[in-house]
Amino acid sequence: MIENSSTRYFDDFSVGEKFVTDAVTIDQCDITTFAGFSGDYNPLHTDEEFGKTTPFGGRIAHGFATISKMTGKFNQLGYWNGSVMAMLENGWSFYGPVRPGDTVHSKLTIGELVESKTRDKGAIKIHFDICNQRGETVIKGFLKLLLRKRP
Repeated sequence: MIENSSTRYFDDFSVGEKFVTDAVTIDQCDITTFAGFSGDYNPLHTDEEFGKTTPFGGRIAHGFATISKMTGKFNQLGYWNGSVMAMLENGWSFYGPVRPGDTVHSKLTIGELVESKTRDKGAIKIHFDICNQRGETVIKGFLKLLLRKRP
């Protein structure tokens, strides 16, 4: 098991506990890289002139590119190193565009803790509010993770 001094286990969390990730600026390179990785070359993400013809007035980032960046920042908190066993469920709702140059961060809230029948692990539901540099929520969602209990 790989852990560090920040690793937290199922029994270390409390419902209602809050965390904030570091912020990251989404740039054109992120959008281009995600398009190549995912194969999603929708002109809404890859063509500025096309983007100008949409209600967004220009290119926007893929929603899942932003989510991917934020789950990376979530993991960089270090709490999950060696304690996460699996992602069980997730869901996302989109409220506004993320444009190249926007800086986003996540506000996280522990929403639910469910102990497993085997008592050596439990499921934790973490709610995400992804906000831009103006404090506007652009994406809301959740992850449900299976975590080990403290050895």
